[in-house]
Amino acid sequence: MTIYSLDQILKLIIIWEERLDSFYDMMEEYLKDKRSRETAFVLQRRQVKALEMLKGIDPKEYAHVEYVRNVSDYPPQNIMSHLEIPADSSPRDVLEAVLTYEEELEKFYTHLRDVLAYAKSKELFDMLIQFKMGQIKEIRACLDSYDLAL
Repeated sequence: MTIYSLDQILKLIIIWEERLDSFYDMMEEYLKDKRSRETAFVLQRRQVKALEMLKGIDPKEYAHVEYVRNVSDYPPQNIMSHLEIPADSSPRDVLEAVLTYEEELEKFYTHLRDVLAYAKSKELFDMLIQFKMGQIKEIRACLDSYDLAL
């Protein structure tokens, strides 16, 4: 077990969210299906906005020396499942892969909120969880729309 400061946790979250942004970059070049590439492009624009929001958070506003216990030592590359998708993936495959990753992030954000001690820190993670749930809802809506379009 490692003890993290709130600032360290926010930096880890940004790394995990940047992995998703990099995944979108790769998909735009890698995917064969034009609709799948367009799906990746739309999702990446949304992700860029999410990263801007995360990078704009000042942890000093939410905690004074908040240290988080009960969190395993998570190297940034090992916390989330590896993002991988075949080149011939459909837009639905792209959306499902991203949805799985986003749901894993939401579960981890919830775990982090549960181990925080200070109300202001919990408030920050409540906002992050709500934001993540909104992203998940948007992806599910895209999946539903995709199914209706077929």
